[in-house]
Amino acid sequence: MYCTYLTVYSGNKLPPFYIGHSTVDKVKHKNYHGTPLSKEYSKFFKFEEKLNPNMFKTKILSIYSTRTEAHQNEKKLLQYFDAKNNPMYINKHNADGHPTFGWVAEAKELYLLKILWPVVLLPNVMAKNSSIH
Repeated sequence: MYCTYLTVYSGNKLPPFYIGHSTVDKVKHKNYHGTPLSKEYSKFFKFEEKLNPNMFKTKILSIYSTRTEAHQNEKKLLQYFDAKNNPMYINKHNADGHPTFGWVAEAKELYLLKILWPVVLLPNVMAKNSSIH
């Protein structure tokens, strides 16, 4: 089984959000939070994950039977939030040009994010930003 997931980082060295896809087993049982590939964040992410694992929380957004479906929905989320241009995201791409990406018209993940944003995620981001000043 495969999934799309959202990782929320509560520290102050990286943006707060990372969207990815992986196996359900890896996310649920192996404490997987993602593997950013951007030069800008990949080293900081690995360093923070090793030093401060408690600052990373990962939530499975949806589960699929194929990796392609998970890829497709990761792309949909990245494009919806324009992650490559959005300073709130560790992702520095919108999964453009990947040959396995298609478009799946399911809005379950977007709905879940819209619920999580005001109730869970935004208060954490606001608290993090207010402690920086």
